[in-house]
Amino acid sequence: MDGLYLKRNMEIGSLIESFLGFLGRLGDLPENEQILLLLCAKELGLQSTMTEMHARCIADRITSDPKELTTIDLLRQVLALKFNIREPARISFVVHWTDTDHIGRLNLVFKTHLYGLVVEQRALFDPILLSSAATWFQQYPKTFFVRSEGWLPRYLCQLGLKDEATRRASALLEKRSSNGSWKDDKPSSAAVLYALSVSGVVDPLALTKTANFLLVNAKRDICGSIETETNLLKALHALQIIPVDVLDDARRKLKDDSIAFVSYSFQDSNTVENIRKGLEEKGIKTWVSESQIKGGGLIVEEIESAMAQSDIVLLVLSNKSIRSNWVKLEMQTAIMMEMEGLLNVIPLKIDDCDVPLLLRSKLVVDLSEDFDTGLVRLSEAIRGRRMTTHPTTRLQPTRTRKR
Repeated sequence: MDGLYLKRNMEIGSLIESFLGFLGRLGDLPENEQILLLLCAKELGLQSTMTEMHARCIADRITSDPKELTTIDLLRQVLALKFNIREPARISFVVHWTDTDHIGRLNLVFKTHLYGLVVEQRALFDPILLSSAATWFQQYPKTFFVRSEGWLPRYLCQLGLKDEATRRASALLEKRSSNGSWKDDKPSSAAVLYALSVSGVVDPLALTKTANFLLVNAKRDICGSIETETNLLKALHALQIIPVDVLDDARRKLKDDSIAFVSYSFQDSNTVENIRKGLEEKGIKTWVSESQIKGGGLIVEEIESAMAQSDIVLLVLSNKSIRSNWVKLEMQTAIMMEMEGLLNVIPLKIDDCDVPLLLRSKLVVDLSEDFDTGLVRLSEAIRGRRMTTHPTTRLQPTRTRKR
């Protein structure tokens, strides 16, 4: 038995390592996969500054009146709910899509998840809407969508309909194949396993066969998707199968996951992307605001909030950025926060621009003459500035080829 537990724990450890690897390159993944990873990190208690900032950035894309409901819209809602952000936007979204003019146009899966959002946030909505959700889940039609059916026990239980929730869960468990899966469909099996593990009406022992089926396939690397792996991890956590020391080790790896906030002009995006990639190759994570990239307007409080979750602010100076009102605002905010001891500011030049007066007494890293050498010096400056006082020396560029 000890050998079996050791083998299972090794498989779980490999899953966690794979998850942390994906989390480390979050910004390079499609938005839906970013959301799935962020939700998993939150549930496993593996949040970091990076995950919190990414979650806020994605939640900022929520619109209360989209022309067409998409899977991404629903995922953004779940993300905002789990991270407890954007409450007014969440309410507006749900009210819009549960209106009689809209709900009738949605397919069965979307209706299920939309009413699920109502139930999960039931304190925010009126009894009439909750009654509509209860009616929907009690009269849920027989379908082949086992993933959607998997959530019925949880929602029914939260609505106080525990007997009906238990009946639905039992019916689902009876549909399993002898190996514990639902028709050998790994993504669906992982999704239903997670849903039932948090339903509140299923004995964890009844789900171990499904968990073992998925763990074996995860080891063989044939689960096939981030969605499957994150659902499996969340289920294992809910079932208290993940060893405490494995999670503690993962938290230690994330503990020092500090981030450098990058302030720049949109017109310098290509150069900033090269800086971002170069720093992350050296193990330094960066935060490049997508709201700014897309021309969105953050208010001062939001800038301060984003910067406050970083220990370093990189001010990218160029002939374009020093004329940008947006960059000036971020520069002034960063300087004020540095004076309060909240973070460290490092200016870096990417062309032959003049350094603004506010920054002339500070260390300036020059990437305009030799990008690669400048990048090395920038990474050294970032590591040197963390948990130190503010130096005032200037790094001079090495004059070699221009990049």
